[in-house]
Amino acid sequence: MSKMVNEEKIEEALRSLSRFLRHRMRSKEEIRRHLVKKGYSGDVVEETIQILERSGVLNDELFVEMYMHDALILKFKGPRLIESELLRLGVDHDIIRRKMNEVLEKIDLNTIVKEQLRFKKFGSKEELRKYLFRRGFDLHLLNLDDLQGGE
Repeated sequence: MSKMVNEEKIEEALRSLSRFLRHRMRSKEEIRRHLVKKGYSGDVVEETIQILERSGVLNDELFVEMYMHDALILKFKGPRLIESELLRLGVDHDIIRRKMNEVLEKIDLNTIVKEQLRFKKFGSKEELRKYLFRRGFDLHLLNLDDLQGGE
């Protein structure tokens, strides 16, 4: 493929990503899958990804940090569920683990959970455990007595 044709394809690929990137940040693998699905060659896909990384539009570490924050605070998802979702989005496991540790060091998980549970009532600690487990929280990271007011 000539350099001119390749540059045109890269420009076309970048334009096709504008709608895809409009709603939220994406992982490198999401971008790759999207461009491959659109029929772009491997060379065009990789060059497009490099352009996006150099420009700062594509940054898996920042993506993971923002995704975790939104999932924890806005969607009330626990670390296990978030990790699973990020793996499905193609993010490197080492990045996920490193960023998860950074985020969990900065926040008080009990405070977030307590705030989210403010208007929920559970008949027993077991009900509370099951609910939090389904939401992706590791119960050993939480003080359940504090969350239920010491029941």
